[in-house]
Amino acid sequence: MEQKDYILREIEKMGVVLRAILSKFFGGNTINAVPEEKQIGEIKRELLEEMDFDIAGFIQMNDAQTIQYLKDRQDFNIPNLEELAMLLERLGEPKKALLVLLYCRNTDRTYSIERENRIRSIRGKI
Repeated sequence: MEQKDYILREIEKMGVVLRAILSKFFGGNTINAVPEEKQIGEIKRELLEEMDFDIAGFIQMNDAQTIQYLKDRQDFNIPNLEELAMLLERLGEPKKALLVLLYCRNTDRTYSIERENRIRSIRGKI
């Protein structure tokens, strides 16, 4: 029971951190805005310090490694993964964002029209 509570807290914490980063650096409706180099460094630092998530290393992984990494991390649920995809897209990594969204589609039991629209939109940009 204690382990389950810990995992749930970690999932919630990941969501809070991702939403805070998205709001802090991309607030408003600047969906396609790419942050300055200084902001990218700060985003990477915050993710590493707050969540032990090395986004630079994550971006460098091949597709199979990425999927396995997402499966192994217990602090990612579907909403967190969708926010991660949004962050990746805004950081100028549409292919990695698309991979994360496709992983969500394949693992989520619920169909999401919003997710499907984002997948189509990213595919149109690639």
